[in-house]
Amino acid sequence: MHLFLFDIFISVDILCPIINAINKKKKILVYSVNPIQNFENDALFKFVKNNNVIYKGFLPVNQNKKIIYFLLFLLKLLPNVFQKKIQFIWSFVYRNITFSNEKKIKKILLENQIKSITYEEGTPPNYVKLFLNPCKLLNIPIIKVPSGVHVVSPPNLKKDILSLCDYYIAPSFIFKKKKLFKNKKIKYFGSLRYSKFWIDKLDKLYSVKIPKKKNKVKLGIFSKQQAKEHEKLQILINKLKETDYFDIKIREKPRDLNPLKFAKFYNDELNSHQMISWADYILSARSTSVLIHAIMKKKIKFLLKYLYDEKKYSNLYKYKFIIKIDKESQITKLINKKVKILKKDRIRCLKEALVNYQKEYKMLRLYNNFYSNL
Repeated sequence: MHLFLFDIFISVDILCPIINAINKKKKILVYSVNPIQNFENDALFKFVKNNNVIYKGFLPVNQNKKIIYFLLFLLKLLPNVFQKKIQFIWSFVYRNITFSNEKKIKKILLENQIKSITYEEGTPPNYVKLFLNPCKLLNIPIIKVPSGVHVVSPPNLKKDILSLCDYYIAPSFIFKKKKLFKNKKIKYFGSLRYSKFWIDKLDKLYSVKIPKKKNKVKLGIFSKQQAKEHEKLQILINKLKETDYFDIKIREKPRDLNPLKFAKFYNDELNSHQMISWADYILSARSTSVLIHAIMKKKIKFLLKYLYDEKKYSNLYKYKFIIKIDKESQITKLINKKVKILKKDRIRCLKEALVNYQKEYKMLRLYNNFYSNL
């Protein structure tokens, strides 16, 4: 049996395609390491869940932490007016309190005959470290999966990105460009999350039926609440709404740590896939992996360079069909300008961003063989 660890929503988004690819022949066990959010009833997880996939909920809680855990449960019941005042509690608990221990982890591994552990790289290190000693003792490999596809390349890619794991499944060749390609931890399989077969599945799962407002341009905007440009972006959004020219939908980056009932991203009218499918144009201040999704859906994309300039390290800035906006006054003018994305340019971008793009059967085979041989 292979164990997958769910954290915040982005881990569900990244790990579900892998679960879906390998669960026909392999038993999957899912535990949550997030004491605040539970994705058992999320539509995406329910989509991949079958008889081979078992969800166990949050990790077993230490006896001395059960009172704190119970108090968290009670705090989740408070109405929204109070939730806004206690957001700092959710952030503190998520980052600083570990509710389980190595002894309980070892018991899980032995009782379920676990062959591997897979987690998304944004998972809090304190929970990943609980698995290190038990896994080393039992010779169980730990697999780290990146949260994106490295559309933004840091100036100095640190080798510690390969820490806390035995294997790292790389979606792109950014490591080779940084001369880390000799490390045997790195497996260049590609990203199942950003594959055509998975996008097609999302089309069926997340259908969009929203009446089009006549004579309005459908504009989808990605926002990040914690970003330094967030306030300026909100001012821009309000200005665009006042023009009565745009029909605007906003998608918040899914890293909100509030209980799901109160989480901003979980209450957006449309999720990322739905907004991309619905929109005529996609607007974002930052280069983000979800823009690869938009490129696959052949959507025109605008980067608000004047709000957040990533020219020095964004791997998307070199593509001319991704339009960079240098000042606010250009937005309406550039949107009205006819932009054509050449197929060859789009394919070149996707092939550079994604290992094994357009080689889905090979990618699926690599994942299945890998997990079968662990």
